[in-house]
Amino acid sequence: MADFKFDIALQNNSPQAQSLTLFSPLSQTAQKTTKYQFATPYQASYPANCVFTVTLSSGVITYTNPAIITPVQLAAALTDLGAGTWNVAFSDAINGNVFYVFSEAVTQTFQINGDAFWATQTSPVTQNVLNSVLFIDALTGWVVGQGASNQILIMSTVDGGATWVQQISPVAGYTLRSVHFVDANNGWAVGYDNSNLALSNIIILVTANGGATWTQQLSPITGQLYSVFFINANTGWAVGSDQTSNVIILTTANGGTNWTTQVSPVADEFLWSIYFIDANTGWAVGRRTLAPLDLILATTNGGVTWTQQTSPISLIMFGVHFVDGNNGWAVGGGVGSVISTNDGGANWVQKTSPAGGYLWSVFFINSTTGWVVGSNGSGNIDIYKTIDGGTTWIHQTSPVIPGTLRGSYFINSGLGYAVGDDGSNNIVIVKYID
Repeated sequence: MADFKFDIALQNNSPQAQSLTLFSPLSQTAQKTTKYQFATPYQASYPANCVFTVTLSSGVITYTNPAIITPVQLAAALTDLGAGTWNVAFSDAINGNVFYVFSEAVTQTFQINGDAFWATQTSPVTQNVLNSVLFIDALTGWVVGQGASNQILIMSTVDGGATWVQQISPVAGYTLRSVHFVDANNGWAVGYDNSNLALSNIIILVTANGGATWTQQLSPITGQLYSVFFINANTGWAVGSDQTSNVIILTTANGGTNWTTQVSPVADEFLWSIYFIDANTGWAVGRRTLAPLDLILATTNGGVTWTQQTSPISLIMFGVHFVDGNNGWAVGGGVGSVISTNDGGANWVQKTSPAGGYLWSVFFINSTTGWVVGSNGSGNIDIYKTIDGGTTWIHQTSPVIPGTLRGSYFINSGLGYAVGDDGSNNIVIVKYID
């Protein structure tokens, strides 16, 4: 099922002929009432005698003023009601007149007035943290992290996050840091044994049936893996750090049946994120032990050789993303932790940083439009969007305030997901609709 866009628009500026329109792109139809007036398009408050009613198969939920007085508040209230057939109506609480508006089978995400909107999603597991998210289309996706009692956590959805289902891991006691799928069936997740980080063992999981079953793959080295990326069902890479704080780069040409190591030009300390645009061209970012702290590596031959690139800042880098062979961005920890390149990394430049805390993930859909997510210096979630390649940033409101977003993935300019935790050992999944 597609998401239900619930747009409120003023049809006529005449005070005598203002009307309310509820519009769903599912049917491309709109039904109007002229009972209630809105003073300003997109900034309307509901009149005191207006009752907004949503009827679900499980019953009737009614919202009245002043509990709901703005479109944004209405959207927030409707977010977590669940999927089903919605009968939406406005009625007059004084006179009892009901103005039927729309009925449709929809998911639980509502958008008001065409404005961008982040909404929380309900998880069957509440603890502990999610680190990575990947979608192959608007409906099908996976998230991974660490659940209660330090157990592996994998969840999937086939309805855009309206429902998440926990998947079973063949091993326990590990943290998963990254997940990547190349299609609806073939995917990998990587992490490490969190019971003893000093002597931790790498975990690599693979599925060929969308996560219905996961199996463990063998690593040629011990340590911790933080990121995995596959360009097709056979060719992929994973990066991290070994037990002596040296960079790990693993690669496979047969879907992970066999993993081999690649050589980094910088030995210490770890790589946190990796991204490829084709079988030859890729980048990995992380940190070094000694200043400058940043670490950026690039390859043009599938990792047979990696070369170090120069960053304009000395900060740990947590995320990297490219939209083509030239345009890419990396983000990290600290003030000024956004850098970009338009020549494949031959030259990186510092961009205006939208936050003073840690930025964990960056995702762009083209050379101008992208998002960064993380947490600010006060321990609250930060989400920023840019439409000029990172020259300026627009702060977007998270429905969850305390915490950190650690992973993000966008299907297009109007649909994306981010995951993390709320700072109190509760996982967070939020969805972006525009």
